[in-house]
Amino acid sequence: MSQPPIYAPQTEFLTYQAQQSWFPGQQLDVEFNAIDASISAIEANLAGIQKDDGTLANGIVDFPQLSPDLQLELAGDEFTSLTVAQFKQTTGVQVWVTDPQFGADRTGALDSTTAIQSAINAAVALAATQGLATVFLPAGVYRISSTLVVTASNIFIRGEAPYAVQLQRYSDFGPAVQFSNASAQIQNVGIADIQIDDIPAIKNTAGFSTPTNSPYQVIFDGVDQAYIKNLNTVAGSGSLALKGVINAWIASASLINAGTSELTLGGVGLYVGVSANSHLPAAYSSVIYVTDLEMEGNSKIADGVRVDGCDGLWMTNVHVQGTTNADYRFSHSNSSPMANLFARNCMADICTGNGVLCDGSQIIKHSGFEGSINCANAGGANKAGFLMSGSGGANDFTLDALVTGWGGAGVSLTGSNISNFTIRPRSIVGNSNTGSFAGIDLSCTAIGIAITGGAVGGGSEMPNIHVGASVSRVTIAGVLASSSAGYGVVIDSGATNVAITGCDLSNNSLGAISDSSGTVNKRFVGNLGAADVFAKGVVSIADNGTISSLTNLILAAAFGASIALEINGISTAYVTGTSVQPATDNTFTLGASSFRWSELYSTIIQTGSIVSLSNLLLSAATGSVIGLGVNGVSTAYITNTALQPSANATFSLGTSSSQWTNTYSAAYYSGANQVVGARATGWTVATGTPSRATFTTSGVSLATLAGVVMALEQDLIAHGLIGT
Repeated sequence: MSQPPIYAPQTEFLTYQAQQSWFPGQQLDVEFNAIDASISAIEANLAGIQKDDGTLANGIVDFPQLSPDLQLELAGDEFTSLTVAQFKQTTGVQVWVTDPQFGADRTGALDSTTAIQSAINAAVALAATQGLATVFLPAGVYRISSTLVVTASNIFIRGEAPYAVQLQRYSDFGPAVQFSNASAQIQNVGIADIQIDDIPAIKNTAGFSTPTNSPYQVIFDGVDQAYIKNLNTVAGSGSLALKGVINAWIASASLINAGTSELTLGGVGLYVGVSANSHLPAAYSSVIYVTDLEMEGNSKIADGVRVDGCDGLWMTNVHVQGTTNADYRFSHSNSSPMANLFARNCMADICTGNGVLCDGSQIIKHSGFEGSINCANAGGANKAGFLMSGSGGANDFTLDALVTGWGGAGVSLTGSNISNFTIRPRSIVGNSNTGSFAGIDLSCTAIGIAITGGAVGGGSEMPNIHVGASVSRVTIAGVLASSSAGYGVVIDSGATNVAITGCDLSNNSLGAISDSSGTVNKRFVGNLGAADVFAKGVVSIADNGTISSLTNLILAAAFGASIALEINGISTAYVTGTSVQPATDNTFTLGASSFRWSELYSTIIQTGSIVSLSNLLLSAATGSVIGLGVNGVSTAYITNTALQPSANATFSLGTSSSQWTNTYSAAYYSGANQVVGARATGWTVATGTPSRATFTTSGVSLATLAGVVMALEQDLIAHGLIGT
């Protein structure tokens, strides 16, 4: 419908009063003139909200004028699970910065710092009585010249829509927005749908922010329950900091640090760590959730995400690139905990530093990184995809990632105090582009490392996997580690307890395994390109609680090879059912002794088959030495074994030795005293009943004595000392 007709009075009632004195003509004229004025004002207002065709004029209905139900529908996925009542509690009372009493300019032409801060102060006063207040910024550009500060609980700063509201800073004054109170912890605060631009940096003019004065655009310090959604920062030396924050949610944030020549190198994209405020329950941060975060450093940010003192961090769908030191950095030197830090479906992208860096002096516990660490061959020289170099180390850490395109090692553990570290290489290939680095380098001090599944190396890596001298308890299982420029696996001297099973180690230029670990417990079984090996050099089986028996062992070697077996530090040892079969004239060593064999039952040896040490025949020609050393063992059992040296050969068992004069008829000596001679013959076994009864010489009967003599005769014959 069109605009209503304009009302104008048609009659002057005062003329009738002259004809009839009792008639109130003057009063009626006053009354109708007042009605005329009101109707004219209504018509003017109606013309402001209604077009001539009857439809609503543009720009006269905004978000606060909508019903709560419609507000809830339009608020987006952030509030989809809330009821209307809950939504009212979440948004609370709204304070518009463009309200005439504040007068913020949303064209960007005038400085709006004072206006916005006044709106924040008004919201603080309202929140004190109504529980929650939102400082609302309609779409536009707002120029600020100093920090906007929130010092009270239950305050939210919110723009009209993502990317529709810009705070433009024009000087190096510190953070654009800060939630903090120097004397008390504040709760339930947040910022959403706001973009912060560092205009001097964008326009290449003086006054852009620096890491010294303005390390972050937004700071939450000493906050319990912080909410950040659709926060976008453009340029600047850093973006977002959580210091001493408990319970924070960051969603759909974009932290872009534009790469202009005027920006000072340094800063951090997202910082999660400790606060300097002494009044907080805990200085470190905890229970932080980050999802859908884009961080671009453009070669001007040192660390993309830096964690320094946090217990409980969950990052999902985070992409970081363009840093100069590390895309993700876990670095921490104070006494606060570093635990329960998890990154899932996260990506470390092109940068000149390391993809993921752990370099603190405090241990990282119960944590992990899962995702992609991909530099696309564009990174800095010698930088690793994943580097753990700090003295703090890690306990119970899992790396489950694709790592490729780095100048240095794909994964490099060079620090100390590392234990229970699991690497699940989806694919750690295509690294070592600026030197000779391993696909996985374990040059650390560690106890307990497992590498399971996936592919490692296969290109310029040398080797695919390196096990350092200070590593113990390493398991490599089901890994494709073939076709590299070096070895499949290199094990340094000093490494202990290494197991390699079910791996493809074929087609490596220098070989499958280079093992210098020496006398260690190890097992290489079922690997393509490498023979099954239980040890290199000497097999040393120590009483370490894990190995208690050695049975059915065959030690076999080809002509000219050496076989060695040591048994040390075991209180009880059983060596049974064992065959030692070196070829003719091979050297056999048991303990520290060695001897030459002149003949054997068979000289046909199957090299590589290892089964048992039983029915052992030690024989030597006249004048040769046979050594069987069983040292450091309190009880030893050697069964079914013939020791047959020729005349005058020396036989040693442990530390004692005796001279043999003949194999089957020789006397046996203890030192210089003969203890056993040749068998005495001519005896005939008595008949009757043997007896081993106790008797006294003064009263023994002839029958008892005869029975005892018969029993003694039987025992001597059984032992071979007398015979017929």
